Amino acid sequence: RAAVLAGSALRRADGRWHAPIPALLDALDPDAVLRHDVHALRHVPAPLHRGTAVLLGDAAHAMEPNLGQGACLALEDAVVLTHLLADDVPVEQALARYSAARRPRAVTLSRLSARLGRVTQGGGRVRAAVRDAAVRLTPAPVVLRGSDRAAGWRPPPPS
Repeated sequence: RAAVLAGSALRRADGRWHAPIPALLDALDPDAVLRHDVHALRHVPAPLHRGTAVLLGDAAHAMEPNLGQGACLALEDAVVLTHLLADDVPVEQALARYSAARRPRAVTLSRLSARLGRVTQGGGRVRAAVRDAAVRLTPAPVVLRGSDRAAGWRPPPPS
């Protein structure tokens, strides 16, 4: 669970910032700053449907925003669900296929996002310095290859 902090509270939370960030933070009106807590499901439900009711998007797999994949997964869910419902099969069978097709990816990305959050957030200055150095030293092809799991989804082939 995370929250956006205003002005001096943000400066206290993260320590020293380079100019002009401290002045910008000090100029914030705390009443004008929106605070939004981040909520994630502890586990992706199994299955993603019951009868003819189906979960997709954050209802099925709300996760921490560390991968930036929440809206993407919702769109993927819609594409797969539309594709499967267009097949000439009973709705319940299409929804069972949807659950089987989408749950593994949602579980994988939910776990990956949580893991990335643990690695990249908090831990003090030494941990942050080590993390930042590791990011700078990681070759671009390795970063791109690592992002394939999240961004490399392809829609199902037409039936």
